[in-house]
Amino acid sequence: MGRRTYAGVTDSNVVGGGQSNDEWPSGMTRVFVVGILALAVWVVWPGENGQLVWAQEDEQTLFVRLLDSATEAPVTDLMAEDFAVWQAGVECELVSAELVSPRLQLALVFDESQWMRQYVNHVRNGVSQLLDALPEGSEVSLIATDPPASRITVDFTTDMALVRERLDEYFPWNGSLNRMLDTLHRTADNLLREDGEEGVPEGGPLWPVIAVIGSNGNEMSDQVTPRRFYSLGPKLEAVLATVHWVMLEIPFGSRMQPEWAEIFTRASGGWHDRVTAPSQIAPQKMAEMGAAIAQQHALRATQYRVVFKPPDRDSTEDLSVAVARPETLIFMSQDGRLQ
Repeated sequence: MGRRTYAGVTDSNVVGGGQSNDEWPSGMTRVFVVGILALAVWVVWPGENGQLVWAQEDEQTLFVRLLDSATEAPVTDLMAEDFAVWQAGVECELVSAELVSPRLQLALVFDESQWMRQYVNHVRNGVSQLLDALPEGSEVSLIATDPPASRITVDFTTDMALVRERLDEYFPWNGSLNRMLDTLHRTADNLLREDGEEGVPEGGPLWPVIAVIGSNGNEMSDQVTPRRFYSLGPKLEAVLATVHWVMLEIPFGSRMQPEWAEIFTRASGGWHDRVTAPSQIAPQKMAEMGAAIAQQHALRATQYRVVFKPPDRDSTEDLSVAVARPETLIFMSQDGRLQ
């Protein structure tokens, strides 16, 4: 018989697993979700053939990561019939349970404005170390804050030689503007487009990562208003993006972008740090950001997407999941963005 596994809500997104010695007669390992907040009415993801697959309005989705309790190795060989979902003691109709193992999708956003001139070599060296930290097969794009003048822009690709070649072209020049808010909106808008269009990873985005290498120089986007700033958050959430940010500061710079970095990284579960002056600390921080991205992706890379029909579609409380595998650790989240 398996041992019961309980989990409590650690926040509104992620649920962690633990174990007790209580037995559950079915021989399954079970995890309880108590008081999960606002599961999405619908979700969208890329299917095996690259087409978008929708969960219907009467369906709900959970992401489940399974580890062997002895070795902590991911459990990846379960079938749909090995899962069960319950709500308030009533078993739900299981629609599907499939393993998803997406490649890392990383949009690297560069401030290429004049404020970054003192950091040119640090950026080139640091981003090279960041790329070294990524798992093999990662899909990377390069995006600049002054696109008409930029020579580094690259759409999503797994060709790291091309990415590094374009990175060597990174060279902020006098007169180049810092349009970070415009650039983040453009990046999010691209990710919201249809699979196959420019700016969208192959197969469509799944937990994309936006890593910003920015400055605290003056923000020169076309419209820098509270409304436009706050309208970015829902776009990032719609594609389940995680934002990471390293801030390369100049003396007497603006406080605006450091505040943005803190807000967007905290809201999405990302990493951020700052460098107060050009030094070898700058490439070290970029390498740290790469390691943080890789570590977070490792947690998300092997999960089961479980789609079910709850008996009470208006409630997301008192949910539990069971798997037909004893001695298993279970970690669950609403959107798969484990941290």
